[in-house]
Amino acid sequence: NIEWIVPNPEMNSAPIAVANGVLYQGLNNGMVEALDAKNGRRLWGYKMPSPYRGGVAIANGAIYTSNGEPTSWAGEQLPYKHSLYCFTVDGK
Repeated sequence: NIEWIVPNPEMNSAPIAVANGVLYQGLNNGMVEALDAKNGRRLWGYKMPSPYRGGVAIANGAIYTSNGEPTSWAGEQLPYKHSLYCFTVDGK
């Protein structure tokens, strides 16, 4: 049985990560978000300056992800830098 469905506003091209009842996903519009695994409710989100890239890794109480694309899906050159992000609950 399907427990819940949450429509994504954008395509997700990488696997989600799960830890402690929270799902983490990145969307191709640059949004990284956390969803409650019990009901799909959005708990947190962060908009990166360029498209999401890769996946989400979880280690030592932090989530790690990256962004950056040299061209858009339409092939146009983008001015964004490739970046790696680390997010923690306490911001340390």
